[in-house]
Amino acid sequence: MRDLWQSHGNKTRFEANMLSTLLHAAIPSQQNQPPQGIQLMSVLKAFDKTTLQSMKDNAAKFYDDGFCDENALPAIRATVSQLAVMALGLPAAFKRRDEFLAAGYMHSDVSPIQFGAYITFYVKKSQVEQKADMKAIHAQVESDYRANLERENELIIARQVQLEQESIDRQVERELAAERQAQRDAIETRIRAELSK
Repeated sequence: MRDLWQSHGNKTRFEANMLSTLLHAAIPSQQNQPPQGIQLMSVLKAFDKTTLQSMKDNAAKFYDDGFCDENALPAIRATVSQLAVMALGLPAAFKRRDEFLAAGYMHSDVSPIQFGAYITFYVKKSQVEQKADMKAIHAQVESDYRANLERENELIIARQVQLEQESIDRQVERELAAERQAQRDAIETRIRAELSK
């Protein structure tokens, strides 16, 4: 053990070299097997088109079924296909509805709601606007999916590195303990011999 340390310079560098060796040994190949005593974790998560498509489908359903107030922030409006418009009285409601239809909005399947003199009706965005929204939503879903995948894989790698580092630490401590015991035994043998003269 002492000779190994001397050839590697010091304990820190020795442990770093051992870690590097073990990490290379942990890379799957026909020749390399995982180091003894080290438990390999699951493989890294791979990009899955089916999972991504499912996430996109869920986002599209939320978009199709969703609505928000016409005065909502643009970032919120971009996540839903319908707007809720409130007007005071029936004539005003018809007028506002016609204005939205003239601007390219479409009739919604959601029925109007009346609360006192106020009427809330719903309009659906134009096909062009919906297509642009969905393109942005799908891009965001994929970006989030890839980022989450990368975070999960980084955690897997970090846990594996920690496992292997702990294994190295235990091995080094065992070897140090054996070295100390061997030195103690040698000292005891020498002292016994000297005192027996």
